[in-house]
Amino acid sequence: MAETIGGYCLDKKVIKTPLHSRGGIEPCDVFVAPGTLVHVKRGRRSSDLSHLLAQGLVSTDALSRDENARIAWRKRIEEESHGKLKDAEIKDVILAIGKDHPITVDSLFTFTKVNLVKQFDALRYLDVQVRVVTVIPPSPTPSQAAAGTQEPFDSSTK
Repeated sequence: MAETIGGYCLDKKVIKTPLHSRGGIEPCDVFVAPGTLVHVKRGRRSSDLSHLLAQGLVSTDALSRDENARIAWRKRIEEESHGKLKDAEIKDVILAIGKDHPITVDSLFTFTKVNLVKQFDALRYLDVQVRVVTVIPPSPTPSQAAAGTQEPFDSSTK
C-alpha cells in the first residue's frame, strides 16, 4: 500500500521515548510526505477500530508535543527516506479501515462512533486534519476465484 500511494512503510517500526519506553509507539503504518500519517486496521470488531483510533491519537500527540518523540521521528523518517526527508511535520491523519464494503456513519459500531468523535476533537486540538477511509481488498482474479485461493485481506501488508 505504501508504494501505491507514494509513501514510506513504517508498519511495526516503532520509536521509543522515555514516556513510551516499554514497547515504543508505532508512529503510523504509512507516512506520505510532507505530513500525512496513515493508520490501517481491519474493521472486523469494535476493538480493532478502538486500537486504530488510539494509535492515531497516541502517535500524533507524541509527535506533536513530545520533543523526544520528534527527535526519534526525524531520525526514523530520515532513515526510511534514505536521507531525502530531514523532517516531517504532522498535518493530516488518515484512519484507513479495511472492510469489504464502504464504511459509513451508520455502519460503524456505536462505541467506535463515540470514540471517533472524541479522537477527532483531540486531534483537531493539535491542528491536525482527520479523515476516515475504507480500504476494500482487491477482488480475486478469475483463476483465484475458480480455485478458491484468493489471499485474505491482510492489514499488515502495506
